[in-house]
Amino acid sequence: MKYLFLLFCAFTIGCNNEKPPDNNTNDPSVVEIKENRKPVIGLVNAYRLQNGLNALQEAQTLNTVTNDYANLMASRNALSHQLNGTPESRLKKYEYTWAWFGENIAYGQNNPEDVMASWENSPPHKKNMLDPRATELGYTCCEGKNGRYHCLILAKPK
Repeated sequence: MKYLFLLFCAFTIGCNNEKPPDNNTNDPSVVEIKENRKPVIGLVNAYRLQNGLNALQEAQTLNTVTNDYANLMASRNALSHQLNGTPESRLKKYEYTWAWFGENIAYGQNNPEDVMASWENSPPHKKNMLDPRATELGYTCCEGKNGRYHCLILAKPK
């Protein structure tokens, strides 16, 4: 009977097809500011159109990548492109293959207009938003104990 129980346990564990959770944080105080997504995406697209470029399509995979990373930054109270590896490694984790991508991050802006203004006034961020190779994007804002963290990825898939 003991061997049957062990065999059952091994079978049950081995057949679990669920991926382990990878939220990058166990901090329950971090919350996604969902109402910011559509306005920021709209502002990015309006900015591109004003500069003679195409509007970008929202990509769920990129939203997932940005959600994980904004959540991580908020939980660690740190603004960096390399808290858990590189932007490339985060895209690979979700099996997103790209021909081009750019990542914009920001901290402290409380509304979509302020985060857009900060990116428009930063040459590297502005360059990413106005890159003609971009065809899609993902964005997330997460709020932690010390403020709001923003992550935007613009990309062209392969």
